[in-house]
Amino acid sequence: MASFTCILIFLIIAIIALIGIILGIGFVSQKFGKGKGTETEPKSRDFKPAVDDAAARAEKERLEKIKQKKLAKGTIHVEVKSVNGIPKMDNDGNSDPYVQVLFDGKKEKTKVVSNKLDADFNEKFDFPFDAIATKERVVGVEVWDHDRVGNDDIIGKVSVPFLIYLDNETKLTFDIVGAGENLGKNAGTITLSILYTSDE
Repeated sequence: MASFTCILIFLIIAIIALIGIILGIGFVSQKFGKGKGTETEPKSRDFKPAVDDAAARAEKERLEKIKQKKLAKGTIHVEVKSVNGIPKMDNDGNSDPYVQVLFDGKKEKTKVVSNKLDADFNEKFDFPFDAIATKERVVGVEVWDHDRVGNDDIIGKVSVPFLIYLDNETKLTFDIVGAGENLGKNAGTITLSILYTSDE
């Protein structure tokens, strides 16, 4: 009986020791083995694309200039280049488009291009800007269809912020937001060039 008890105690001790060894191996493996491949491998977010230092500095300086001068007096330069894919507004399947540019109560208008759904204008307009005198921070652009009889019909419009284009003339193409009978419809695209220059 004593011999059986000794054997049982020995087996219990052996089992406990085996469990301890297994747990110890697992801990070491987790700490040193599993993490081995990941400790020296940079995560994807650590990779950054190469950027030309001079160009990056120039852009940073330009943005800082915008921040400092965003409320300065200046001039907004808008060039209406073209419209494309505008809706058919006339019975003959064409339109007679022109573009109005509006800022702070001032309105400028391009020539009318007859019988076209794609039209080139290439006309430039300048608007004075005084942050103290006006709260306007966008230029309104409207596309219209000229009617020989009756009132002209609006085709659509876009709103263009200008402060971000300080000393940086940029060519932009916008989707025209349908208006009037085109409300909620695709009203084509308009291409503009915009530049904001400070007087200071």
